[in-house]
Amino acid sequence: MKRYFETEEFKRLDSEWKAKLKESGFEDLEDENENLTEAQISTQSSYAKGAAYYEAIERIVQEYPFKRETDRVILKLHSEGMSLRKIAERLQADPNLKPLKFKGVQWVIREILKDFAEKLHSSSSIDG
Repeated sequence: MKRYFETEEFKRLDSEWKAKLKESGFEDLEDENENLTEAQISTQSSYAKGAAYYEAIERIVQEYPFKRETDRVILKLHSEGMSLRKIAERLQADPNLKPLKFKGVQWVIREILKDFAEKLHSSSSIDG
């Protein structure tokens, strides 16, 4: 006796639904052999890279000698995944912090990361 998924009825329904899904723009995460597709593998890899980036930013928040509390807050919020626009709004709402707009927040992050990388490179050059 055939199992249901081996019947003509199942195969017809399966083909019909796969066609409907394809029409709707649906992309399956697995191929017909139940292996992850390249797109899914790429997405997982991108996620891992993103997570590693934010973990590195958190490390910088812990180790970097900030000159201003505003800079520390910017990097801390960035390490938590807050958008640059939201960080700027937070700064403008807090009277104890320097109110910066989007470009100012972006500049602070870029400069701190550049400075941290230079210090890390120079200390590894000395050690090596």
